Amino acid sequence: MEQELLIRMAPLVDDREHAASGLAKKVRESLGIGASGLSSEEQRKRTSLRDRILAEVKPHTPDIADEYVELGIRRGPLAHVVAKIVRGCE
Repeated sequence: MEQELLIRMAPLVDDREHAASGLAKKVRESLGIGASGLSSEEQRKRTSLRDRILAEVKPHTPDIADEYVELGIRRGPLAHVVAKIVRGCE
């Protein structure tokens, strides 16, 4: 669940910031891009995840600029992670 959110939200973070360094690389490797030493089964799973994520990408609806795309984030997983964060802050 957290991995799914990381894949969807990490591209929104400026990876030049020290706290976010390595996020983009982690996401790419999660999708099988630039990951080495994986079994064929693990590579297949990551490629399948990448294909599923890319299939969900849609053009940005208000035609502000052609380079924008949308990738939805389901409420359930997001609410679960937010609840974990809140519990950690108590």
